[in-house]
Amino acid sequence: MFTPELSAAFAACAEYERLRLELNLARAGEDAAVVRLAEAKKQLASEAAEVDALESVTPTRVWATLRGTRASEIERERGEWMAAETAVADLERAVDVARQSREELLSAILALGDVYRNQERALAVEEGRLLDAGGGAAAQLVEISGQLASVAAQRAQLANAKVAAKAADTALNDAARELASADGWSTYDTFFGGGMISSTVKHDHLDAAGARFAAAAAALRQLSTQLADAGLVGVAGLQVDDLTRTLDVWFDNFFTDWFVSDQISEARRRTAQASSAVAAATARIAGKVAELDALESRLKQAREDVIIQR
Repeated sequence: MFTPELSAAFAACAEYERLRLELNLARAGEDAAVVRLAEAKKQLASEAAEVDALESVTPTRVWATLRGTRASEIERERGEWMAAETAVADLERAVDVARQSREELLSAILALGDVYRNQERALAVEEGRLLDAGGGAAAQLVEISGQLASVAAQRAQLANAKVAAKAADTALNDAARELASADGWSTYDTFFGGGMISSTVKHDHLDAAGARFAAAAAALRQLSTQLADAGLVGVAGLQVDDLTRTLDVWFDNFFTDWFVSDQISEARRRTAQASSAVAAATARIAGKVAELDALESRLKQAREDVIIQR
C-alpha cells in the first residue's frame, strides 16, 4: 500500500516525467522556430536587395526604366519586403515565446529536486519496515536484494573487463603501426639493398612493437580473467616469436632479410587476429551489460511491487 511519503514521491516522479516530455517538445519547437527565423532573415535580405537594385543606379533599374515598369516593380518589391519584415518580426516573437517556455519548464524541473533519489529513500524506509516485520514480504525482499547485489558485482567485473579491453586494443593498434613501419623498412632492406641504417631503423620499430605486445599481453590476461569472472568467453593470449636481430643486422643478406620479412608479416597477421578477438570480447561485454540492465530493471520493479504490495 502507498504511505503518504510514497504517494508524494511517486507523484513527484510522475510530474518530473511530464515536465521532461514537455521540455523536450519545447526544445524541438524552439529549434524549429530558430531555423525558420534564419530562413526568413535570408528572405528579408534578398527582398531588401531587390528594392535597393530598383532604387539605385543599377542595370536592374535601367532595364526596368526602359521597359516602363520601374514604378510598379518597386511597389511590388516593397510589398514583398514589408511582408518579409513582418514574417521576421513574427518569428522573432515566436522564438522568444519558445525560449521562455523552455526556461520555465527547466526551472520547474529543477525545483522538483532529485525526485528519483527521494523516491528511493521513501521505498527504503518502507522496505526497512517490512524487513523488520518479517514474513513473506521480507523473504522476497531479501532474495531480490541478493540478486541486485549479484548484478552490481557483475557490473564491476564488466567495467574492469572494459578497461582491460580498451588497454589491449590501444596496445595492439600501436603495435600494428610499428609493425607496418618495420614491414616497409624490411621491404626496402630486402629488395632495394638497404644496409646497416635501414636494418637498425627496422629493428627500432620491431623493438617498439615488442614493447606494445608486452602491454597487450598483460591487458589480454587481465581481460580474460575479468571475462571468466563474468561468465563470458575469454580471449587467447598473444604470442609473438622473438625476431632474430643479430643475423639480420650483422650478416645482412637477402635470405635473412626475407626471413625477417616473413616473420613481420606473421606478426601482423597475429596482431590483426588479436584485435578482432578483442573487438568480439568488447561486443560480448556490451551484450552482457544490456542483459544486466534489463535484469536490474525487472528486479527493481519486483522490489517496488513487494514494498507497495501490488
